Amino acid sequence: MTLGDALFTRITIRDFDRLSARIGDIQSRIAAGTNDPRISADPARATQLSALRDLRARMEGQTDLAARAGDRLALVDRTLQAVSAGVMRMQQIAQQAANDTLTPEAQAALRIEATALRDEMQGHANATDSEGRALFGGTAAGAAFSGSGETLAYRGNGARPLVRLGDGQEVATGLAGPAVFGTAGAGLFGLANDLVAALTPPMLTARAMASAEGSARLDLLRGRPADSLTLTLTGPAGSAEVVLDLRADAPGAAAEAINAVAARTGIAATMAEDGSGLLLSAAGRIALSDLALTLAPPATGSDRDRPRATLTAFGGDGGTATVTGLRPARLAATELVGDAAAALDRVTQTLAEVGALGATVDRRTDMIAARRLELDLSMSRLGDLDVAEAATRLQSLLLSQEAAQQTFVRIAGSSLFDYL
Repeated sequence: MTLGDALFTRITIRDFDRLSARIGDIQSRIAAGTNDPRISADPARATQLSALRDLRARMEGQTDLAARAGDRLALVDRTLQAVSAGVMRMQQIAQQAANDTLTPEAQAALRIEATALRDEMQGHANATDSEGRALFGGTAAGAAFSGSGETLAYRGNGARPLVRLGDGQEVATGLAGPAVFGTAGAGLFGLANDLVAALTPPMLTARAMASAEGSARLDLLRGRPADSLTLTLTGPAGSAEVVLDLRADAPGAAAEAINAVAARTGIAATMAEDGSGLLLSAAGRIALSDLALTLAPPATGSDRDRPRATLTAFGGDGGTATVTGLRPARLAATELVGDAAAALDRVTQTLAEVGALGATVDRRTDMIAARRLELDLSMSRLGDLDVAEAATRLQSLLLSQEAAQQTFVRIAGSSLFDYL
């Protein structure tokens, strides 16, 4: 086949364009510092990079999860710190309330503060994270607790919300409310309710023990069928624990219970003429103490605030009668202080547990960061350009381009006589 000058020129120019494109591509790769990302350039390298990018994306997701878990646990920790401060203040209020020299105004101030602390405690119990999820509601949706005071009820569940931080590692990011705060009748809420009740009249003026000489009248605040009052009855013969039925429709049941232990106490009981109270008699001193009240649900604030038993001691020779409301043993100042100390210990233990969970999240975060760094290095080795090798190839192509251009010029400028 005969090759004409025009065809030769077109073929040569096309080859020059291809060579220039290769040179331009290498120059752009050197400027960017990266290898050619096209799969056709290096299929094996492209496949490895794709796998590493997928793994890097999963690591990014784990990093986000770990950050959210750490933030949530930090919020739980701050909330429990506030709860701990509130319990410490409750303990101080219980100690101050034991001072019989407090003025009514001072007692009222303590009651107001105790009520505010109880409300604040309930607010902490319903704390939420940045996404609106309850910190102490378990895995249930909505508020952890509903109601207030004695009617407070837990609406969550006992499960702990978990977050998976890779390699099958799961970390709890919250706690169940009852494990931290208890219920309306026990735990931190029970302590708060008892403290408010102890500072609220008429329970404020009630005493843990009442006594009379020879005879007395016992009045019981009757209520629902399941309500009962347990107390220690002490007479000339000794002491015995008695459970008094508080049913309104069975006023004689309490007298029967007292008479059932008369041989051990030396105290006899009869119904008063008005049918509402009990007349106690003994050949010596009569004392009532160690009251424990059992209330049928739903209990209310008034059930806890009012003395359920009142002892009237008759003065000798027509003297003035002394009326003493009886306070449940749990409302005694020493009991409240002890309950506050126990509650503070539980909060401290819970704080330690939350701290351990936070430390676990921090360790996992560090491990994920180290793994991400390894992936970045691996991706860099595959994606970054070997500048020295690229420069060598570029120089070779430039020399080839220059030689080809010189050759083309010489051939294109030759005549028939040059060939001959």
